[in-house]
Amino acid sequence: MEAEMRAANADLAKAFQEKHAYTPEVQAAIDRFHAAMGDLQKETIDHTFEMRSVLTPQQAVEFDQTVVNSLTEEQK
Repeated sequence: MEAEMRAANADLAKAFQEKHAYTPEVQAAIDRFHAAMGDLQKETIDHTFEMRSVLTPQQAVEFDQTVVNSLTEEQK
């Protein structure tokens, strides 16, 4: 999926360079990137729930807080 996002960004760069305008090709590259990014996020969350399923209740509390913090903290 990361390779798909890189490929979509390459398409976006090409479309940008060719017309220097918001063309259908630009939109298609953006849509392709967003689809790949969404798929990656879904798989990441599925994996997170799989990991959580093997934790003890005490571990799950700490894990949950770590996940929530990761999703809500400001990026630096």
